[in-house]
Amino acid sequence: MEGVDRMLVSGTRVSFTLKKDAKVDETALKAALKKGKLSFVSLTSTKRLPAKAAYIIKTPGLT
Repeated sequence: MEGVDRMLVSGTRVSFTLKKDAKVDETALKAALKKGKLSFVSLTSTKRLPAKAAYIIKTPGLT
């Protein structure tokens, strides 16, 4: 999808952040999902401030 900065897949949910001033074309999104044999449930938009910190935890045995 054009304009996507980052995408996170967790189970059956996909979360993504957009590049600055990018807009989601809901029709194109639904068509792409249908083409991939997935179903569209909902689209929620939230504006948030950028994170002030990020952490990486290295734990043996976990993926």
